[in-house]
Amino acid sequence: MNHLTRVIVGLALALGLLTGIGSLPASAQDKPRPVVADAASAHRVTGGCSNGACTVYLDKTSTIDLANGRVPAPPAAVTGVLRAAYYALAYGHVLIAKGWVARRTCVAFTLNIRPWVSQGLVGWRCPW
Repeated sequence: MNHLTRVIVGLALALGLLTGIGSLPASAQDKPRPVVADAASAHRVTGGCSNGACTVYLDKTSTIDLANGRVPAPPAAVTGVLRAAYYALAYGHVLIAKGWVARRTCVAFTLNIRPWVSQGLVGWRCPW
């Protein structure tokens, strides 16, 4: 495994640990399970992992919230420079989400261990 692959895998594992993602569907045929611990918002965010790629899907309400700048706070353990980086990254995604909301499309965040595959914030058709 080259250095870049190790960095991406490390980031994916760190993301999973920080967000509390547990066991996710192993294949696309499985029904997505909630990836958040909060029961009130569990129906709003689903996701899954398969073949080195993980995707978190936001529903219409969550997408509109993101586009309106409502960004969840990072865990309390994230302090200093990491907290500033989190907010810079999150508010950068707010601008992208506004474009998807203008197209009446929900957003999903995809992370892949293969650097040549499309990843990041993407649109997906949801009930609008």
